[in-house]
Amino acid sequence: MSIEFSRRSVRRPSHDYAGPGAWLITLKCFAGLHSFGEVVDKRMVLNPVGALVESIWQSVPEHHPTVHFDSFVVMPNHMHMLLRLFRSDDRLRLDADRVERFGKPVPGSVSTIIRSFKSEATRQVRVQVGRPVQLWQSRFDDRCLPDDDAIRRARIYIENNPARWRTTPARPQQRKYQLLDVGTGCELAVAVIDKDQPDPVDPVDPVDPVGTRRAAS
Repeated sequence: MSIEFSRRSVRRPSHDYAGPGAWLITLKCFAGLHSFGEVVDKRMVLNPVGALVESIWQSVPEHHPTVHFDSFVVMPNHMHMLLRLFRSDDRLRLDADRVERFGKPVPGSVSTIIRSFKSEATRQVRVQVGRPVQLWQSRFDDRCLPDDDAIRRARIYIENNPARWRTTPARPQQRKYQLLDVGTGCELAVAVIDKDQPDPVDPVDPVDPVGTRRAAS
C-alpha cells in the first residue's frame, strides 16, 4: 500500500498548537548521520544510542500529561512519531495564548514538547558517550492530521517505514564536522568546524513522501 501525504502543511503560519489535535512529526539526525542503528531485512535494529533515544521518547507522556502515546519509529537517521494532544480546558484558551511570541515557550505545545525531548535526548546521549556530540538537525518537520483517516494513514506510514527504507545518498558537505567513533556502528558528530554555515539539508528517505513545514525547535 502506498501512503502519501501532501507536501503542503496545513499548519497555520505562526501558530503553535497547544490544544487537541494530531501531528505527524519528523526529527532528523545532524547532517543526516546514521546515529540510531540500521535496517536489516526490513527491520530496524537499534544501536545503544537509538535505544536510548527510543526510551526517552516513550517517557514523554510522563512529563507532558496532555500527550497521548501513539505510533512512532526510530530509523537510522531520523524519527517519525504520531503526536496526539488532549486538553480538557481548550475551549477556554484563545488562539493568541498558543502562539510563541519572542521565543517564549508555550507549555504543552507541540514545539515545547519536541524541544524538550530533543534537549533531553542530546543530554543523555552526551552522558552515554562522554562527549558533547551534535545529535539533531535544527528544527523539525510537522504536518497536522485533520481527521481520523489521516491519523490512520499516518500510523500505516510509520509502521511501514523500515520496510520501505533504502540507503540514502551521500551527504552533502555543506558543513564540516568531526565524527566520533563509539564502536557501535553509530555515526555521531563530536564537533562542528564551520559554525557559520547552515545545517545541511539531508534527505530523510529517498522514497519518503512527507513534505512539511519546518517548525522551530
